[in-house]
This record gives sequence, C-alpha cells and structure tokens, in this order.
Amino acid sequence: MKARNWIVMVGLLLGLTMVAAAADAAAGGNAKLVGVWSGSSSSSYDFTMTLKEQDGKLQGDFEVQGTDMEMENLAFDGAKISFNLETGQGVYNLQGTVDGNSMSGTFKSDEDSGTWKATRGKAAASAPAATSQQ
Repeated sequence: MKARNWIVMVGLLLGLTMVAAAADAAAGGNAKLVGVWSGSSSSSYDFTMTLKEQDGKLQGDFEVQGTDMEMENLAFDGAKISFNLETGQGVYNLQGTVDGNSMSGTFKSDEDSGTWKATRGKAAASAPAATSQQ
C-alpha cells in the first residue's frame, strides 16, 4: 500500500510539473519578442518595431519615415511572426522568422513586395548618441 501511494504521489507531481511547464511556455512565448527592434527593408526603408505584451497579448507599434502605425493581426507561434500594416499606400502583410535577437522575412502589398530584417536592441542603444549629435 505504501508503494502504491508513493507511485500515485510521484504521478501527481509529474503531472503538475508538466502543467506548470506548459503554462510557463504559453505565457513566456511572447516574451521572446518584447523589446525595440530596428530594421530595414529591400525597399531602402529603415523602421523601428516596439513589441510589448499586455494582458497576455502581444502588441506592437511600427514606425517608418516618421509615421507610427499599429501592427494589426500580430501573431507569433514561437518561431514565426506575422502582422499587417495599414498605410496610405495600402495594406502590407509581413511574415518572418525569429532567431534570438534577429528576425527576417518578406512583405507584400498590392503594389510592392520584398524582404526585411530587424535586430533587437540596437535602436534603443544608439538613440541617445544620435540625439546628442544633432
């Protein structure tokens, strides 16, 4: 009887550990993206993405050529990111792959298509130096 109780207890602990690990993974998946990302596109545009998690949901702002836009339909599955940007020139769909502190992918609209890449943290680190030089 004691061995059976021990086996049941070990089974319960393993089950709880697996549930806790799954919950941590689900909650922390977006944390891989949180931060400021600076990037460029094959269309010669530089941009900044600011990604944050609020109430368990990933949200983002995208700034290009002095215009701020909200990233719409933002999705991240742990490796792939996708979102839309509504601009005066139409809706752009961006898709990419995240690898640590860098990401890259493709963009497409009715009028344009190409590639993009971004790196986390470099915009925030260089911002004070750029400001002081002006």
